[in-house]
Amino acid sequence: ATNHLAITDWTGGRNQKSLETAREGARLADLTGHEPLIIYGQFTLGNIEFLCGEPQAGMERLKSLVDRLGGVKRAARFGDMISVPGIMARTFSSWYLYDMGEDELARRYCAEGRELAEHINQNYSYVLADIAEAYLFYRDGAYAQASAVLEAAVKRCAKHAIYGLETI
Repeated sequence: ATNHLAITDWTGGRNQKSLETAREGARLADLTGHEPLIIYGQFTLGNIEFLCGEPQAGMERLKSLVDRLGGVKRAARFGDMISVPGIMARTFSSWYLYDMGEDELARRYCAEGRELAEHINQNYSYVLADIAEAYLFYRDGAYAQASAVLEAAVKRCAKHAIYGLETI
């Protein structure tokens, strides 16, 4: 719940409060020793750090999370989650890495996210991979390719009732 509050604070423009809440969420998750909570806490904190003016800290946290979600954990669901944490960590990180000038690693994470999405064949994960791929095309100036990927993602969202991402 604390991580959700951190996201709510961030979307409400309360960046400092968001950072504080995300740090507390990650701390509480660590205390549980429960890996899915720890992963979600680190994912939330890394994203919020990046988005709230601490991009280097956020990126290091997300890279560490991608490393943690390697091997047999690459495609692990950790229960009934909306997406695979290994895909979420890779696709979100690819956007940030590209913005920070780490193009090669951004492309690698994007490709790994796509590969994992195809491996597990789950629609939400496909959409995350599509968004990551489209973002890299867009940032490269390949607007037609970005648009084609996003159009396919929007159709997938509509077909499979994936709400919230269809406005991309």
